[in-house]
Amino acid sequence: MKICLDLRYKTESGGSTYVKEVAERLLRLDRENRYVLLKYRDQHFPWEHLAAETVVSPRWLNGLELAWTALVLPFRLRRLDVDVHHGLKAPVPIRNLVPTVTTMHSTHDSWRSEYHNNWKMKLFFQLYGNHVWRHCTAVITVSEFVRDCITQHHHVDPEKVFVVHHGIDESFRPMPAEEIAPVLAKHGLAPGYILSLGNVTPIKNQITILRALARLKDEIGAPLVFLGKLDHPNSCHRELVAAAAELGIADRVRFLGYQPRADVPALVNGARVMAFPSNNEGFGFAMMETLRCGVPVVASTVGPLPYLGGDGVLLIEDRHNDAVLADLLRRVVTSDKLRQRLSRGALEAAARCSWDRAAREHLEVYEWTHGRAQARGARVTWGTATPARPA
Repeated sequence: MKICLDLRYKTESGGSTYVKEVAERLLRLDRENRYVLLKYRDQHFPWEHLAAETVVSPRWLNGLELAWTALVLPFRLRRLDVDVHHGLKAPVPIRNLVPTVTTMHSTHDSWRSEYHNNWKMKLFFQLYGNHVWRHCTAVITVSEFVRDCITQHHHVDPEKVFVVHHGIDESFRPMPAEEIAPVLAKHGLAPGYILSLGNVTPIKNQITILRALARLKDEIGAPLVFLGKLDHPNSCHRELVAAAAELGIADRVRFLGYQPRADVPALVNGARVMAFPSNNEGFGFAMMETLRCGVPVVASTVGPLPYLGGDGVLLIEDRHNDAVLADLLRRVVTSDKLRQRLSRGALEAAARCSWDRAAREHLEVYEWTHGRAQARGARVTWGTATPARPA
């Protein structure tokens, strides 16, 4: 097969980690198929030389770029004689000239909630999202929760939806104190803080973490550290800074912003507990990376978090209840016995996630997609495999 991997993404996030990890594993592990990489001109990957060809996409305003994807890309793929096209994170043509796979990282409802003030995003998903799921030859989802959502509520054929769990980078691991000390010292931190890992956006419900910390300010001395992008398109950084001042805990809160990937495991290891009362998650990268370091998590019950977190997570049913969140954080911070038990459960839960396994399962989906197109006549017309006409 000749497989086109669409590597386009615009912000660093869990989704961009997925793009890079899966693509690299496929290029290094799969010696039977040829790969074409679709990327932006300013994107550079140390492993891209392993691909057979590279296609450069324009980086325009969203509307123009989507038009290029819809009207030009299908013909480029046909000329390149591509057998399967996979949009790992970028939009794919609603109707393609080759069999197409798309990955759903979260649910339609989570997009709407994350971009609740952005009419352009609402319009984009209203006109585009449902059509893509229905016209793609196959859909990869990152959890059973997302699969159930798009098959039950958006009427996507269950036969073509495949669950492939993300892996977790091996750099996330329990680290000794002497190894994390230089990174923490760079930021003026001491071990034992409460961590919020993830981009600072409303969907992460970080305002509830601030309110919980305000309840604990006279009981425990642990500060709260936010680790994640502050300039996300839907950032709530200013609102959180104002809330921290209003709650009287501004001196107990640190916003580190986006940090080099190499420093993140040490910063996670320095935490005593991670607070993750998210409003919606398709997979929960931040939670799983934290668990792989053996750090306990207090998480909401949304999406796949209860299933994936296993015995490494304390769950909060009402994710907006700051009193309950404060109580759970207090228990983890003050009880060595509880923290050690959760830490063992965290390592067991995270051990199930492997990027090599994820890459192999992606390849199985590509083989299914190619086989389905061949079985229906080896010809795909505008995204729908159709039987060849009799001679």
